[in-house]
Amino acid sequence: MSATVVILGLPQAIAKLVALPVVVQAAAEVGRAHGAARVAGRAIETAPTLTGAMAGSIAVLDEGAAVGVGERYAPFVEFGTANMEAQPFLLPAVETEESAVVSDVGDAVRVALFAL
Repeated sequence: MSATVVILGLPQAIAKLVALPVVVQAAAEVGRAHGAARVAGRAIETAPTLTGAMAGSIAVLDEGAAVGVGERYAPFVEFGTANMEAQPFLLPAVETEESAVVSDVGDAVRVALFAL
């Protein structure tokens, strides 16, 4: 005696599992870009301003992978020099927004997974 087992929805489940890495990666990149925008915004708000050039040069780079500062003197402001106290603005922005960035990535991945 033989039996035949039919699993309904198996091809669709396999297709979703195959798509999973691509979907999660794309969603994580969207969340990371939102997080980078948060950090850039906070850095712009807290950057020391004399002329505003440094704050104006803060931007999200590499399709949301990083936040950069275009003014060449920014590291001296952030970390200080032998003749000038540090006035950190970028690292505090990252620290302040850290939990929100993690939430942004998690939320984007969660939404993408439920949409599968």
